[in-house]
Amino acid sequence: MTLINGKEFKCPRCGDTFSTVIHDSINVSMLPHLKEEFLSGKLNQAVCPQCNTAYSVANAVLYHDMNNGVMIHVLLTEEYSNDRERAIKEFTGIMRENISSLGGTMRKNFERYKFDIVFSIDELRESLDSMAGVCSEKVKAITENVLRLEPDNITRERPHTIDSRFKLGIKKQEAICDKCGTSFESSPKQSFLGFLLFTCPKCAKKITHPLRTGYRILYWFLAIFLALALISAIGQGGIAIPGFLGIATLIALFKDRSLRKKLKSREVNN
Repeated sequence: MTLINGKEFKCPRCGDTFSTVIHDSINVSMLPHLKEEFLSGKLNQAVCPQCNTAYSVANAVLYHDMNNGVMIHVLLTEEYSNDRERAIKEFTGIMRENISSLGGTMRKNFERYKFDIVFSIDELRESLDSMAGVCSEKVKAITENVLRLEPDNITRERPHTIDSRFKLGIKKQEAICDKCGTSFESSPKQSFLGFLLFTCPKCAKKITHPLRTGYRILYWFLAIFLALALISAIGQGGIAIPGFLGIATLIALFKDRSLRKKLKSREVNN
């Protein structure tokens, strides 16, 4: 599944505001041309129509090749590249939990896959080259960790909740109260779905900010797996009914998109 989001972008050079699109996930089996665009650096580039300056606007992209059994998280922000070991551990856990929760036939479909987590386009190329030949030790280790749960043990091991992910290390952030206009810096709390919660020190209004990059990637990852599960169920003549996890994922993604548009609009107006 290829997932695309619209975004309002303000050019840092000339100040012009324009709309652009961001690919959060690409399926190169369904849309092969996206592979070359991504590897060449053309994907997720915002070009200002006023001054023609190009900017990279993606934080992270999930690369998925169904035909060759490849799934790679491409993390493009310093938040992750500054602590690679932690990022690899967290995203390996995310993939393992989601695949193990599928069970049965759906999980078996992913047993042929190779998985990796990289931090640049150059590393993505290296990973793809490795997967096409003799896999690197890193790819082997991540793939083994993602698929290490045996089917009989899946129901006995309790996965981490969504709320336990990316909760540590939330630093102080700037926020602006949309009621009284006060600008302040504070360490936010975190909602059950992962949204950042601030409290205005002047008027005490509760302010909700969009998801952080890690949570957003997690929800898109969940959406992809849930969509595949629904397609499989329909293909086998079953009835596809989204459960609590599916509903929570949709709510989180729609709310995040709304909050990001609202925040971006406020930033552009300022």
